[in-house]
Amino acid sequence: SGPLPTEETTTNSTTPVPNGPCVLDHGPRVGDLTFAELQRFELVNGEPIPTFAEFLDLADEAGVGVLPEIKYFPEVEGGPPVPWSEERLAEYRSMIVERTDLTSVLVGSFEESALAYFAANQPEWTRVWFRGIGASDPFQPPTVEEMRTRAPSANVLGVINVLYISGVFPGAPAAVAVPRALADAGIPVYERFNVIT
Repeated sequence: SGPLPTEETTTNSTTPVPNGPCVLDHGPRVGDLTFAELQRFELVNGEPIPTFAEFLDLADEAGVGVLPEIKYFPEVEGGPPVPWSEERLAEYRSMIVERTDLTSVLVGSFEESALAYFAANQPEWTRVWFRGIGASDPFQPPTVEEMRTRAPSANVLGVINVLYISGVFPGAPAAVAVPRALADAGIPVYERFNVIT
């Protein structure tokens, strides 16, 4: 693939590269926009939103690691999330495999089936089961037992705790010091912090 577009080029024959901030009307959702429409927006550094392939090319060129997340979305608003097909997962995997200078790959998802695919087809990649805090699974924090029984092939599987607050998860059936319990069991924990932590 060639270089990323610049202000002097276009992303395709009809969509100019942005030359300033683009304001989105309140009506559309990001998931309803085409990639050409998304490229009307520029990132804070002035560049357009890259494709996954462009992102991987840059990471490969720089020789850094990546943590791509697989998300399932409903086909209709309010419907159940639709799992990726094995063919789509295989395409995603091959895009990463063909870039040979990535220093490491962690693949993360809230979706057990996606992680199970990579456990079977790319077991050397560390898999991270995204979990957090909320009213129902998969947002409740995982227990050590759950990681041992439900987490797909937990030999290299870690967990990211979203909204980790002061060592415990308020709202869980009982206060659970998740990072300490998992660490004691030898399960790696990747903690993600955000503005409300």
